[in-house]
Amino acid sequence: PKVFWYKRQFEIQLLFANYLELVEKTGYQPARKVVEDNIAELAIRVTARKKMLVVYVQKAFRGFLSRRMVKFFRSEMARLFQISVSKALKIQRLYRAHRVRLMIPKILAEKKREEVMNEYLKQTEGVLRKKKKKANNERGMSAYRKE
Repeated sequence: PKVFWYKRQFEIQLLFANYLELVEKTGYQPARKVVEDNIAELAIRVTARKKMLVVYVQKAFRGFLSRRMVKFFRSEMARLFQISVSKALKIQRLYRAHRVRLMIPKILAEKKREEVMNEYLKQTEGVLRKKKKKANNERGMSAYRKE
């Protein structure tokens, strides 16, 4: 049913200021009882609309707060995870450094062994070359002598 039938601005202002005067000026068309019922219906609708808007604002604000709390929770969890991981990484780093310190003498000894072996191979190679050269020279000389 039609609830609000006033369209002109001064009628609306007069309705909210003093509806009894408006009913008198309109010649009790519609009747005072109908106007009062309509005003009560309007009040119910306005109250319902206000409640709906309040719920909407509360819902938006609660959503904002919960998103903010979730963001803070996630950042705290990440921070705590980094702290716990950093401790494990520190232990790993110290263990690896210790292991390398234990391995350095072995590595240096192996390097020294390789250097000594290379030097030995160079010397024996030189000696073998000299022997081969001498043997070749002797073969050449023996072949020359036979001729």
